[in-house]
Amino acid sequence: MKLDNLAFYKYSFSFLNVYLPDQRGRSPNTVDTYSSSFTVLNRFLAEKKHISVLDFKFSDCTSDFVMEFLDWLKSEGNKEATRNIRLTCLKGYLEYAAKKDVSLSSVYSAVDGVKCLRVPKREK
Repeated sequence: MKLDNLAFYKYSFSFLNVYLPDQRGRSPNTVDTYSSSFTVLNRFLAEKKHISVLDFKFSDCTSDFVMEFLDWLKSEGNKEATRNIRLTCLKGYLEYAAKKDVSLSSVYSAVDGVKCLRVPKREK
């Protein structure tokens, strides 16, 4: 399938319900974190980008898009650690999708180049 037409959430069901819990052995809490990251991304798409979840494509998921998403999370009051979790979840999903469809490798590579934020150390 052509990358421009490939729906972003095409692999999300198998990612959340089979890959993470069964193949990777992730805990239900971890799967919930990934799922909530998708929910937050959906909110960003609807509120900020005015894009339907059904219309969002892998080709729309660029490093600039991810940076805009992280900036939006900051404006919503999310701390660095939370933004890093959302970024890690997104990267994990894109890596999985790229393994399922090699044409998505460039999307994963572009987003994988977005670095996590430095988290200030807490004083004890």
